[in-house]
Amino acid sequence: LNILTVRSKVEVQLASKKYGYAGTIDVVEKYIIDIKTGQKNPTHRMQVAAYRRLWNESVIGKKNKIEKAIIVYLNGTENEPEIVEEKVSDFSAFLSCLEIWKWKNNENIKTLESED
Repeated sequence: LNILTVRSKVEVQLASKKYGYAGTIDVVEKYIIDIKTGQKNPTHRMQVAAYRRLWNESVIGKKNKIEKAIIVYLNGTENEPEIVEEKVSDFSAFLSCLEIWKWKNNENIKTLESED
């Protein structure tokens, strides 16, 4: 893969005051990198898009903007990992989901799983 170096930052915790969310970025290199071992899911792209925004809003990120976020899917074999890049619309989709989550919490709406 050749995407990691000795300068890679790992497990970087950041929070956004502007949007009201936080996260822990797996790896920061020339890309934001999130490593997954489970099934591929399109919501993972929203997650890395949000991480990239967190990084770029941070003090460090303002000096070192990152233009791309990727997900590396490890499948436990010797095959090359699958790499998926964020899409342009992923951060907007994330913000929409975040607003719905905030609304549900403010309205004290329970999810279907918790309504027993």
